[in-house]
Amino acid sequence: MKPFFVADYGTTAIEHIAAGHFFKSRIGRESSRFSQALSNTKSVKKLVQEAITKGKHSGTKDNYKVIYEFDEVIGTYDTKVKNVVDGIERTKIMSHKTKTITVYFDNAGNVKNAYPTK
Repeated sequence: MKPFFVADYGTTAIEHIAAGHFFKSRIGRESSRFSQALSNTKSVKKLVQEAITKGKHSGTKDNYKVIYEFDEVIGTYDTKVKNVVDGIERTKIMSHKTKTITVYFDNAGNVKNAYPTK
């Protein structure tokens, strides 16, 4: 397993992760985010390396991932909750704390994406 960096998004994996999963990214949209303290390149690389070393590896070459649960909360994942008030359906995004990370890899074994998960 190669440790880090090329993504299919025209950016490096860490740039993609920062844009989509750091603390202040995608505000108001359903997403998963690292905690504010961990929303930096050094911390995320460290989390990814630990997950690769200690996590559960699964999938095929075309869809390979590692899932790992840390001892401490690393961030949040969001879910959409729908409710109806006075006949009007509303959707609210709820954030949930999590200790789990999922790391995805490309066909060459490079990290493609990583984020907190349920």
